[in-house]
Amino acid sequence: MLRLFLIRMLFLTILSPLLWMPTSSAVAIDCDTLPPRPVIQFDSIASFNYGGGNDCWGWVAPDGTEYAIYGASNGLAFINVTTLTQADFVTGTSCTWRDIKTYRHYCYEVSECGTGLKIIDMSFLPDSVRVVTTFSPGVSCHNLNIDTARGFAYLVRPGYNGFRVISLANPESPAEFSGVGAFDMHDMYARNDTVWAAEGNGHSFSIWDMTNKSQPTQIGFALIPGNGYVHNIWPTADGRYVATTEETAFRTVKIWNTENLGNIGLVAEYLAPSNLAHNAHIDGNYLFISHYQSGVAVVDIRYPECPAEVARFDTYKPGESPGFQGCWGVYPHAGTGHIYASTIEGNLMVFETDIQNVNFAATPTIGSAPLSVDFTNLSAGTILAQVWDFGDGDTSTASSPTHVYQAGVYSVQLEIETTTGSGQTIKPNFVTALAETTVIGDVSGQPTTQVAWDIDLTNHVPITELVIPVKVSQVPTWATLDSLSRVGTRTAYFEQQQNLFNNKFFGEMVVRLKANNGGGAPPLPAGSGTVLRVWMTLKSVAPAGETITLSNDDTLSGLALSAKTYSTTFAPVADTGILTILTPPCDCPCHADPVCDATPDVFDVVAAVDVAFHASPGVFDPACPNERTDATCDGLTNVFDVIRFVDVAFRSVDPATAFCDPCLP
Repeated sequence: MLRLFLIRMLFLTILSPLLWMPTSSAVAIDCDTLPPRPVIQFDSIASFNYGGGNDCWGWVAPDGTEYAIYGASNGLAFINVTTLTQADFVTGTSCTWRDIKTYRHYCYEVSECGTGLKIIDMSFLPDSVRVVTTFSPGVSCHNLNIDTARGFAYLVRPGYNGFRVISLANPESPAEFSGVGAFDMHDMYARNDTVWAAEGNGHSFSIWDMTNKSQPTQIGFALIPGNGYVHNIWPTADGRYVATTEETAFRTVKIWNTENLGNIGLVAEYLAPSNLAHNAHIDGNYLFISHYQSGVAVVDIRYPECPAEVARFDTYKPGESPGFQGCWGVYPHAGTGHIYASTIEGNLMVFETDIQNVNFAATPTIGSAPLSVDFTNLSAGTILAQVWDFGDGDTSTASSPTHVYQAGVYSVQLEIETTTGSGQTIKPNFVTALAETTVIGDVSGQPTTQVAWDIDLTNHVPITELVIPVKVSQVPTWATLDSLSRVGTRTAYFEQQQNLFNNKFFGEMVVRLKANNGGGAPPLPAGSGTVLRVWMTLKSVAPAGETITLSNDDTLSGLALSAKTYSTTFAPVADTGILTILTPPCDCPCHADPVCDATPDVFDVVAAVDVAFHASPGVFDPACPNERTDATCDGLTNVFDVIRFVDVAFRSVDPATAFCDPCLP
């Protein structure tokens, strides 16, 4: 790593004049000829003070309610932006540095103070939040980012020497994968299996293809001139450009063209009067910068080569110098025109702007298919037209449409046109229509044999837990229920199989299968196949032609068939299977031939006499009890059978006439 760092520094020293020169776009733009960009109106509508703090983030609930989340020095504050009141506060270890991100209805928090990855459930808002658990307790982390489309979190390593890769397939129980090493790593942005990494004292940024989590591939790299500390990076929605900050006095916010990953080029720069920028976010056509003493700076980048400042709100009145006071974080992604800003001094500020933002809500967002979902357009401004893309190939131009989904998980996109412009937003994996079904096949078996009966599941969403009731009829009369097993099934890797109810003697059991029981196993992926195998044995008295049923639609001891995906529990479609009892097996090669030598003689007569009159157990065929000496096929060995043996052995009677055929009805 040190050798690589020295090589990079040599390149910076020798080739710096070439590395920082802006590259020309496909069509050259004369910035002086562009029309003026509209100025953004900023109005502060609320401010909350916590005495000291750091970063901020936001979350919009499925019903459209906005929440701002602030990293105070002593915990996390959850602000209801709709009512402009604090909804809840989670007290934590006192710490200067926190970072916050959200995934689904969970908030994930890290800090530099050994607090691990704290997981907070926000689904109970506006009433309260619930602290779920802490992953990797005791471990410090400066920054994290979440690929919400893929369900993976990326965390800066405690030593800043790379980033960790953590699966959120089960949001309440993360699972760690491998990671990426680097000389220095300060922050990342992750989207669709691509990670953009700001490499701190490496004076560089890199781009990674994370499709294969076990073998990440670096697909882009750029050195940044001026020896600034590369602090954060944020790409545009189309990935053609990125913005970087350096948190170094007099180092500019830079905009890079990344269309050609083999020739990344600097195209523009910006710096507010304080000459010290902290973090940059891109949302739509705007670059939002938490610019320390200069406050929140908003730059229009619809022409990335020609950025233009269109708003600035001062959050630190005492000065305008490159000092570490004022605006730490900014969150412009609510999609409602609201912007949140946080300061080192402990202020969380809520702004209302006239930025064209796009937002929508829907209800319900999860349920059984066919699922009817009502959408509401929450976008600001005078809307002239809108186009909904429901993610399943259907679209609508209605203002608040209703759409019916078949089984699957869908991302939804809304594009609008207003009197002031156009915009769009997409919510990944927003609607889940459940049509999970179980199938119990029909089987058959013969008396005295063991039968395996499979319960199959078709699931369209990841399953973290299954509760399966099992009820077998005619137990104990014709059969015994032996066991329930997941060996050789799709759930073989699950970490827990627990009997919740056991009345096996009468053919009733309820089992719970749990993917992750503390070991980090992932949920059951979407697919079809066996999830539980029922083993039972047919008794010898089981009558041929009769049937036995296996069902999972009964409620046993208050427990019914259910499945859990993330934090939602639902009932898959249940089923009933039929077992047909076959005729007992017929494999009696020694019938009417007790000594089994294929020659009817005196020895066979003696054997029959012993069984009939001397209470000898005889020599029985296990598949055909008593058949060796039961010449008349009446299930008994007596004097009539002895007579048959004597006739064949001494009177030359044809065996085909004297002996019955046990294999015939």
